[in-house]
Amino acid sequence: MEDRLVKELVSIGLGTKEARVYLAALKLGPATAQNIAVKSLVNRPTTYTTIESLVNRGLMSRVQKGKKKFFVANEPGRLVVQMEQQEKDIRDRRVKFSSSLEDLFRNFSPAHQSQVEVLEDLNSLVHHQNDLAFESSKIEEIVTVTAMDGREKTGERASMEPAWRRLYDSEVSVRSLYASSEDRPAHGMTVSSRWKSKRVDIDRFPLEGEITICGDRVMILSCEDSVFGLSIRNRSIANSLRQVFNLAWLGVGIGE
Repeated sequence: MEDRLVKELVSIGLGTKEARVYLAALKLGPATAQNIAVKSLVNRPTTYTTIESLVNRGLMSRVQKGKKKFFVANEPGRLVVQMEQQEKDIRDRRVKFSSSLEDLFRNFSPAHQSQVEVLEDLNSLVHHQNDLAFESSKIEEIVTVTAMDGREKTGERASMEPAWRRLYDSEVSVRSLYASSEDRPAHGMTVSSRWKSKRVDIDRFPLEGEITICGDRVMILSCEDSVFGLSIRNRSIANSLRQVFNLAWLGVGIGE
C-alpha cells in the first residue's frame, strides 16, 4: 500500500523522497528528523533537505518543544492545494509558451525542410495527430480519402478519428472522400458548410487505409490492426496529391 501511495504522491508533483518523508511524518506525528529518516529509509542529511522542501510547500511544519525541534506533517487535504497549484503552473506555462511558439514557427521553414517519418506505434500517431490539429489553424482546408468499412473491421487503433473530433470544433474546412458500403457521415461528423463528404462504392473502389493532406503535410495510414503509416512533409508532393484529390472529387457522381 505504501508503494502505491508513494506513486500517487509522485504523480501530483512530489519527489520520491519527499513522498516517503511525508508519509513517514504522517505516521509518526511530531518527530525528530532522525526518527523520520529511520522511518522513511532516507538518509539523515537528505531527510533534513527534504523536510525543508516540504515545509516550503506547506506540507510540513516545525514544532519547538523545549530545546528540541520536531517536525509534523500537515493534513493531507493540503495536497489538493498542491494539485491545484500544479495545474495553475501548467496553465501559466502554456500561456507563456504560446507567445514563443509563434516565434519558433517563424524560424521553422517547412517548405525548405522536407521530412519523412515512419509511424509505427500509437505514441507517434498521437504526436502527428496533434501536429495536424495545430497546423489546421493556419490553413483553410484539409482533404482526406478514407476507407470507412476497412477501418471498422480492424478497429480504431490506426485511425485519425480522434484528430477529426478536435478539428470538427475548429474553423477549418474539410472535404472527405470515403469508401463505404452504406451512406453515412464521414468520420462520424455531421455534414455542414465547412464539412463536406462524398461516398464512393467500396465494391467498385476498394480503398484501404487513409490519406490526409493538410498544408504541406501528407499523412498515410494503413488499414491494419497494428499502427503503421508515413508522415511526409513536402510542399510539391502535398500539392500534387491535393490536385489528384480534386480530380477525384469532381469525378464522383459522374456517369460512365
